[in-house]
Amino acid sequence: MNKFDLIKNLIDYVEEYEAVDDSTSDMSLQKFKEWLIVRFATEQFESSGRDTNRKNFELLALMQQYVSRHIRESLRDTGISTIWDFIFLAILSHQGDMGMVDLIKIARMEKSSGMEVLKRIQSSKYVRSVPDKNDKRKKLQQITDLGQKKLLELYPVISKLSETVNGDLTTKEKGMLFHLLNKLDSFHQKKLGFDKAS
Repeated sequence: MNKFDLIKNLIDYVEEYEAVDDSTSDMSLQKFKEWLIVRFATEQFESSGRDTNRKNFELLALMQQYVSRHIRESLRDTGISTIWDFIFLAILSHQGDMGMVDLIKIARMEKSSGMEVLKRIQSSKYVRSVPDKNDKRKKLQQITDLGQKKLLELYPVISKLSETVNGDLTTKEKGMLFHLLNKLDSFHQKKLGFDKAS
């Protein structure tokens, strides 16, 4: 292919982009590049004859397996059992004291699983129950000084873990992945009822 053929192909792609994208009145090179990447990825996938939904599901399941293994290896000898221990401590540290149900909901867990995490970090003295000043009948979960110390120790571990999980993706690829995962996260929050008020 010579440069003139390449230019002709590019013009054809621009015309196709214009025909399928309603927002082309605000056309930019960046938007066109993003569309082109998705178009070629879709074309390549469709030509392989694979079921997109099934393959995406398989890859997400594999990713869960890889991430779980990286988490286990990273948290070994840290004094916490699971990534959820860290998440609960981080939520309480950043958002302050809160009820058990609110804490579990923010972490987007089922109640039974969330209670297991809470029992574990309470027994480790990282979290304690304190009276709710506004309602004497209720108890709030509060991170302890020991919990704050443990959280600070864990931040470098989690930072390194985050780098490992993102692998060798470029900055732009990480941005694209974030966009897609965020979209899926919003969908499943609504589907599972995590977006509803307490």
